[in-house]
Amino acid sequence: MLTFVDGATAVGDVVDLSTQGAAVVVLSPAPAKARVTILLDPEGLPILGREEAPPPLPAVVLTRRDQPGSKAARLGLRFSALSPPATSRLEAILDELLQEVAPVSARAARGEVTDVPIRLATTEEGREALFQASRARLASGDFATAREAAAWALRNDSRNPEYRALVHRINAEEALAKGALDAAQREIAHARAQLPDDAEVKALADRATTTPTKGLFGKLFAKR
Repeated sequence: MLTFVDGATAVGDVVDLSTQGAAVVVLSPAPAKARVTILLDPEGLPILGREEAPPPLPAVVLTRRDQPGSKAARLGLRFSALSPPATSRLEAILDELLQEVAPVSARAARGEVTDVPIRLATTEEGREALFQASRARLASGDFATAREAAAWALRNDSRNPEYRALVHRINAEEALAKGALDAAQREIAHARAQLPDDAEVKALADRATTTPTKGLFGKLFAKR
């Protein structure tokens, strides 16, 4: 549930969650830059085994994207001044989810065969859980796990622009980390084709224009 500063409330579905912010689909209008408080319903979280939700989370509405063919809108929220208990609870939720969607290949190598990603990918809530896990792992720099979680989400919803853009973002971030600027820019172009107005994709594109290359010329002219 969202509570606005004027006391108005709105019930919505959390479709993305991280320690930095969340995305919520609501039917009520919400202007950009509005200040809200989010109260998460533990029964509504797409993360199994949770008995407790975080305390109320203060946030700011950064973006509003109307959903095609619907009166609903997707709000991009950024948390502000989270308390230590709230931050710890969010980190615990995301960490436990990441354990559930660790790469199948890694688990199989340890003899731990699991069908968790397969099961999650078959439902809308499960795919959103994979999406959230992928974003969280991307933020920590674990590109392999992030890519696999996003790929599982995309497998049963191949036209979802959020999932498709995320895969390209992961590829771009990994390319930037390796100094492969051309490859990163190609992936960013694909991500922007899916989400032209996405703030995170735009920020990534800006970084790709200022990141120094580590290609042939960089090696030739590097200081010895």
